[in-house]
Amino acid sequence: MNIITSNFTIRKFEESDINKNFINSLNNKKLNQFLHTGKKKQKLKDALNFFNHRKKNKDIYLIIFNKKRLVGTITYKKYKRSSFFLGYAVLNESYIGGDLFFKAVKISIKYILKNFHVKKIFAGTNKNNIASSFFLLKLGFMIIGRGTKFFQFMLRSRK
Repeated sequence: MNIITSNFTIRKFEESDINKNFINSLNNKKLNQFLHTGKKKQKLKDALNFFNHRKKNKDIYLIIFNKKRLVGTITYKKYKRSSFFLGYAVLNESYIGGDLFFKAVKISIKYILKNFHVKKIFAGTNKNNIASSFFLLKLGFMIIGRGTKFFQFMLRSRK
């Protein structure tokens, strides 16, 4: 999957993308305060293990760039029959709350729905991550569950 627009590029995440800049982004407390790994210092080994796990599971692991600047990642993981689970991370403070990351995720969702014949995409967010909840709602997701720590979301294909 390669999507190139005038503002950004989305492509398959490669092992070579795991570099010092990427590791520094993973360890940025502001960016990753709500991730399950946010409290643990990430090392090269951790990032490689995560990458290899995604590869082994045949997840769709994507990276977003604006020109040559790292923006973030998007992951689609097979969830249930005809469904994927969406994960995403902004990895550059310049793109928090910005339109570029939103547009990139939205385009990737359209691609996944069309090319993988997915009927539903699920997502979840920490209940304290209000920005992420609004992000998912803006993308068209509906809240389907409210746990003690997480909100669950779902987007249905319009086919």
